[in-house]
Amino acid sequence: MATGASVVLSAKELKANEVLMGHKLKEYDAGFVDPEQFLPARHFFKTKEDIEKSPVFKIIQKLPKGGSLHSHDIALVSHEFLFTLTYTENLYGCWKDGVYLLRFFNENFTNTDCDWELVSTLRSLNSSFNDFLKSKLTLVVDNPEEAYPDLNSVWTAFEHTMATVSGLLGYRPVWDLYLYQVLRELYEDNVMYLEFRGVLPEIYELDGSVYPSVKVVEIYRNVVERFKQDYPNFHGARFIYAPNRKVDNKTVDEYAELCLELLEKFPEFVAGFDLVGQEDLGYPLDAFIPQLLKLQQNGTRFFFHAGETSWNGEPTDLNLFDAVLLNTTRIGHGYAILKHPLLQEMVKARGIALEISPISNQVLKLVEDMRNHPGSVLLSRDFPVVITPDDPSLWGAKGLSYDWYMAFMGMANRGGRFEAAQAAGDEFFGVQRYGGAREGGCFEEVERRLGSVHRRVAAGRPPGYTFMMDTKFVITATDLSLLSRSERECREDMVTIAEVLLFFPITLALADYWQDRSDLIKKDRSTALGASLTLSSYEQQADDILMRYKLREYDEGLVNPSRFLASQHFFNARKAVEQSEVFKFIRKLPKGALLHTHFKAMVSEDYLFNVTYKDNLYCCWQDENLFLHFFKDNITTNDDCFWQLLSDFRTAVPNFDSFLKSRLSLVVKQPGYFYPDINSVWRAFEKTFGTVQGLLGYKPVLEEYLYHALEELYDDGIIHLEFRESLPNIYDLNGTNYDKIDSLKLYQDVIKKFKSDHPGFHGVKMIHARQRQADNDTFQEYIDTYLKLLEKYPGFVAGFDLNGQEDIGRPLVDFIPQLLQMKENGTKFFFHAGETNWNGAPSDMNLFDAILLNATRIGHAYAILKHPLIQEMVKERRIALEISPISNQVLKLVNDFRNHPGSILIANNFPVVITNDDPSFWGAKGLSYDWYIAFMGMANKGDGLRFLKQLAINSIEYSSLQATEKEEVYSMWKKEWDKVMETILTENKD
Repeated sequence: MATGASVVLSAKELKANEVLMGHKLKEYDAGFVDPEQFLPARHFFKTKEDIEKSPVFKIIQKLPKGGSLHSHDIALVSHEFLFTLTYTENLYGCWKDGVYLLRFFNENFTNTDCDWELVSTLRSLNSSFNDFLKSKLTLVVDNPEEAYPDLNSVWTAFEHTMATVSGLLGYRPVWDLYLYQVLRELYEDNVMYLEFRGVLPEIYELDGSVYPSVKVVEIYRNVVERFKQDYPNFHGARFIYAPNRKVDNKTVDEYAELCLELLEKFPEFVAGFDLVGQEDLGYPLDAFIPQLLKLQQNGTRFFFHAGETSWNGEPTDLNLFDAVLLNTTRIGHGYAILKHPLLQEMVKARGIALEISPISNQVLKLVEDMRNHPGSVLLSRDFPVVITPDDPSLWGAKGLSYDWYMAFMGMANRGGRFEAAQAAGDEFFGVQRYGGAREGGCFEEVERRLGSVHRRVAAGRPPGYTFMMDTKFVITATDLSLLSRSERECREDMVTIAEVLLFFPITLALADYWQDRSDLIKKDRSTALGASLTLSSYEQQADDILMRYKLREYDEGLVNPSRFLASQHFFNARKAVEQSEVFKFIRKLPKGALLHTHFKAMVSEDYLFNVTYKDNLYCCWQDENLFLHFFKDNITTNDDCFWQLLSDFRTAVPNFDSFLKSRLSLVVKQPGYFYPDINSVWRAFEKTFGTVQGLLGYKPVLEEYLYHALEELYDDGIIHLEFRESLPNIYDLNGTNYDKIDSLKLYQDVIKKFKSDHPGFHGVKMIHARQRQADNDTFQEYIDTYLKLLEKYPGFVAGFDLNGQEDIGRPLVDFIPQLLQMKENGTKFFFHAGETNWNGAPSDMNLFDAILLNATRIGHAYAILKHPLIQEMVKERRIALEISPISNQVLKLVNDFRNHPGSILIANNFPVVITNDDPSFWGAKGLSYDWYIAFMGMANKGDGLRFLKQLAINSIEYSSLQATEKEEVYSMWKKEWDKVMETILTENKD
């Protein structure tokens, strides 16, 4: 059940929701038609102004939002206000170690550690100084992908910006102005309660005196109290002490002592403790367990940043285990949690809220397209999620509405609605009511205040003044438990916390902690694909060799993310992949079966290009498409295309071969530029198929092509193939044309010869796959052809599929009567379904029909994680998911393979097979490239030979072969596998 699905709307809320959903669906459907214009799919720096024009955003701004629970003290205000503070007198600036520092001094200061210059003087002398200074107070740039090529580069800029801002805000009068403005901007964005983290920056006066940390917290509290007096409808704020994690144990000892002192002095204001900073390069939580256990035993609540990473199996995502074992109240980001199944269960059972900051995760290089954010999966499963802004100053945002917009439009289902549900929010953002009276007290006051907003929104009018509720409302029960009894005036009317919290305090001796940690990690990993396999002594030794290579690449990538190949575009990484020792190892492995590939794109790019040197090949150019065809010398055709001998072009036109290669492949140096969205790359993809089709229709070429394709696959360790094909119109130069039945006979003859020449190869099956963009009459022709093929070659034709771009093609539901008839006649289905990153569109709804039609396997299923019930059914029925990582990246579903949903499916031991789809078109060959990407980019860092062996076993188990045939193929594969293990050990004796 999705977040908020159980909430019941009142009549006035239903009317307001109709208005909201009208705007949402209009934006959503416009993005479906033109994906490049869908705002949550693009970088926030490039879309902020367009978001502000969105009617959806404008409604979100009007909604009372309850609490903002994750942000940092020196990055909470709008960039515009932050910049105005630089006009305060006595501000100086200087460069030091590559960072521009700001600080206030009186006129008589003496400071020799930096060459300080008065900002007002610099401003008067240099007309471009303001632009420079603005750039140092934000991360916003015109081209974020170029400015910040990887996670480390953007984090370096992030930390430099924080250092600049910290000095500006440290001056006591400026700080008071700043924090008051923070609260005002949040209040204007209809946030009524704030919990913010802080490292406790140095607060100083002009004379150089510095306030101690305890006094700084008192200053914070006093500003909050003053704001509450000025704005009685604002509930308040609490502070989470959150110093930097990149320190030694002695410093953390000091942190702990200070935290306990703050909690003692300000029990109503200080909420708890956290450690912040870049997790990938900072010290993990397990470096400070003694200190953290001491804090826990003294009653400290934790709000840990944990799992703010794309890595899988590094200390960064292992922080999630420590956060849970230390009984954290909430988790900041938790981006990697879906890769750890046991932790997911514990987080949900205990009601540990996950603080999701969509824009932050994009800016700091975790996710590119919000539709790929793990939050979309968490929301579909009703996890305790809160949407938070993190550091809005640094990305030009303000308040909470921008992040709510991104979550609502980019992460929620197309039909996900703002369900106001007796609170200032929506079902989507999880306004939960766990018992309690529904009338009287503040409940009626909430109803009264919200009624005005909803009535005005429903009528298409501005909401007027939005009252703030005197209670912390749009937050989870776990968050409510933070409030003191005096703060929970409405507690009896809203929620009975004891009924919803599974809160088990953990008090552990240090030795017990380490044992529990080890057990928890082992148990979590035990559910992964391949974890149950037992390796022989030979395999264990081979695994040691493989893991040595893998960990070396992995650790180099952690230090220098831009060099981690599985996070790069395959077009740019392919040559480096081929030099990888991991890839070379994978190339040697017997891989079993290849279960999802398309006939016209099975071979290497080089082989396909060499075919163009054959005699009698002609080409023509029409409607920006290149067509190829073999003819005799005297051409007679019925089309209006002007055919010319290709060899003549090759002689006469400089660089013709480069042009021709570009028409046989999608490979380009700048894929992001040439293919800005999914529709543009699919158009190029389909044009490439159109070019290749004429080339392969010639009978001698087709026969050579198929034989060579089998040779390349066999050389790559494949002994059984199941390919998808519509069957081309095959011809000879003498004018003979072969129908589809005749075509299959040609295929069979080539396969028979190949098997005779290669006794270690088992065989081939074909899945008849036709274009989904067809009318009903054409579809009936598909069925008639399929049934004839099946009748003639029942042992060769495995089943039926529909392919082509799902987002703009006809969905399965359009053909249900015909497909049901096929099902009743015993047809096996191997549907492409859910090859999309949309949520709630017809393309991901194809998954439902694939399940209901009892599909044998599902091609891609990229969207499956957003549909929890479908996941359960797939796993229970053992319906294999054919995952083609490189295809999914090239065709614009995912950018960084660590964000591929396959990583979560692998962690949960779903019936997964790795496949190559159309390797010709992206410069790959065989299956090894996709295995490499899955092994390095989607599997856990600790996954080794067990994982790869299970992939091979799965490929045989989930093939369409009969049980006896599977046993035969398994026996052939196992014999070769054992032989390769011995070879690997022999080659690595030294």
